[in-house]
Amino acid sequence: MKTCALGLGLATLVASTASASITGAYTVNYSVSAADFDGGVVTVNVKDLYLSSNDGADVALNVYNMTLAAAGQVDYFQSFTGTGWQPTNLGGPFDAAALRLADSFVTIGGFALDTIAPEQAPGAGSGTGLDPNFGGNGATTPGALAGWYNGKGALGLAQAVTKYQQRNGWAHLDALRLCHAKPADAAHAAVFTYVVKGLVAAEEKAEEAKADEAAALAGFNKQRAAALATIAALKEKKTNQEMQKADTDEKNEDAAGVKTDTETMTVEKQMELDSIEPNCSWIKGAFDDRRTKRKAEIEGLITAKAVLAGQADRKSVV
Repeated sequence: MKTCALGLGLATLVASTASASITGAYTVNYSVSAADFDGGVVTVNVKDLYLSSNDGADVALNVYNMTLAAAGQVDYFQSFTGTGWQPTNLGGPFDAAALRLADSFVTIGGFALDTIAPEQAPGAGSGTGLDPNFGGNGATTPGALAGWYNGKGALGLAQAVTKYQQRNGWAHLDALRLCHAKPADAAHAAVFTYVVKGLVAAEEKAEEAKADEAAALAGFNKQRAAALATIAALKEKKTNQEMQKADTDEKNEDAAGVKTDTETMTVEKQMELDSIEPNCSWIKGAFDDRRTKRKAEIEGLITAKAVLAGQADRKSVV
């Protein structure tokens, strides 16, 4: 662990070929300045937490019930390429000095040896897991009664609990009860059930897990089919709407053409009216005069006709 103070209450489980026990826990404190992946230099105060044993052949399986002092319950530094408390050094270009020397992580056997300070080496500690009380891999600080353990796959765990059923008077059932371990998945749950209740119960648990998995798969397939049907319907709707839009655009273009033609005709008509307006004004102004003269002409013609017919006063003619 890196940065700040730790107050520890620890319990451990140990596997060994000889009688052994954890004799204590201690920290080594120092400061580190190191370059991170992005080129920036970080400086942190480091507290490396160790467990001590009376036998160098000990292998710690679990660390649990760890309690941090109030001064240690702060945000812990995580390297740019090493986010999370489990060791995550991918090596290559991601193997920054800050990841090796300043990153906050927990591990069982997950650091480089023969170095002045423990380093998070590429691939080291890849089997380390976090218990439920830790708060998750992205926790800013370990939770109350936190811990970590050397994780195994379900098959490896099953082989271990059947081949090595107890050590130094400790059975796997004792270990599970002490560390309050929770199975990571259905396969681990079956192995845990085998340890606690026996083979028949484990087989029943496995069958339940299979049934649950089948039901979950069926539910997933049903939801997937519904989702695909919805996607198909939405695609069809989208196609129809695009076609409708194309039709509307075409109608709008036609309407715009009609509007342009109408405006052109209006201008032309106005030009025509403007061109004939002078003649119309002259005709309108001369109409009354022409009507008076025309009326006189008509009366004269009527009189002339009457004279010719002998009906008019001849004196008026002479």
